[in-house]
Amino acid sequence: MTNNKINQDTDVNGKFVIIPNERIKVGTDTVAHVSDFNFYPVTIPATAWDAGLATVNVTGVTTTNQVEISYDVSTFEKAANAGIYASAQGSGTLTFKAMLSVPLEDVIILVRVKP
Repeated sequence: MTNNKINQDTDVNGKFVIIPNERIKVGTDTVAHVSDFNFYPVTIPATAWDAGLATVNVTGVTTTNQVEISYDVSTFEKAANAGIYASAQGSGTLTFKAMLSVPLEDVIILVRVKP
């Protein structure tokens, strides 16, 4: 499982842009400063799914801090077709649910954590 901090996120179909060391923009509106968040790509192995749920370790996640996710462009279609969303957070973990179908291959989720 990959869990390395990154400094920028991927622009997916122009929905959002994260400019390293500057700000997060949605359309033309700045919604947060990049310094407000830590960014981590997290790989959910295909073998991690059990009854439509997968729990993975994510640095910096607590039970109460703000966490946002998006799909990495390299596995976007697989994650979208599975309907993956973050359903719970714990101390150092996120649990994901596959709402439509369990992916048969690994997927990469980009996690934004506000400390």
